[in-house]
Amino acid sequence: MDPCTGGLFNRQLDTRYEKSFKRVLYCNRPGTYTINGKSVTLATGDTAVYLADREWTAAEISRARYNVYTPSKQTERVFPTLTKFLDPERVGVNDQPGSRDLLFYRLAETYLIAAEALLMSGNAAEATTYINTVRRRAAKVGATAAETETNRKAMEIAPAQLTLDFILDERARELLGEGNRWIDLVRTGKLLERVKKYNPVSAVNIKDYHILRPIPQQQIDRTEGEFKQNAGY
Repeated sequence: MDPCTGGLFNRQLDTRYEKSFKRVLYCNRPGTYTINGKSVTLATGDTAVYLADREWTAAEISRARYNVYTPSKQTERVFPTLTKFLDPERVGVNDQPGSRDLLFYRLAETYLIAAEALLMSGNAAEATTYINTVRRRAAKVGATAAETETNRKAMEIAPAQLTLDFILDERARELLGEGNRWIDLVRTGKLLERVKKYNPVSAVNIKDYHILRPIPQQQIDRTEGEFKQNAGY
């Protein structure tokens, strides 16, 4: 999976990647800059940065009049912007009042919770119907009703494909930016495994004891030592 989670998505069929991320940044400070080895004059509104979803050839990059970051150049510091919570009515990034509705509960998460419960109780067939309901809704709309239905069918999975890892991936696709991933990974017993597999920055430092958080020293002091610190801290 790439640093911006793009590897989670089938971008030919799934609308959630393009609806969740902003990959083009526009110039708000006009002037002349050195871009891709040449002098380029940008006006307000011109494309200034493009975060590509594929690797570009050297020739393609040299022709671009803006900075191009291909997947291999995207990192935990350079990545597409999550747009779910962008609010055009906010005065500034540090101002909380805005015009967006407050996210309180997600119907899609209800389906994902039901699917997980059914899978863990041994009913993968029924669990898959809940997963497919979420995935069909996320399918791209085609030029015709028949094409749309084809896309929706292509988004469906079979019960044999459904695993706890698939549900965690689907939660990432559907709920990215909306919750605390640490809780999902700990409660499913997947924290160590998935951090080591998908997070190269943290993989070298994560330890077994990280499945628990440290108890605040103030809490330990207030209970006169009755609360013991978790192992490793």
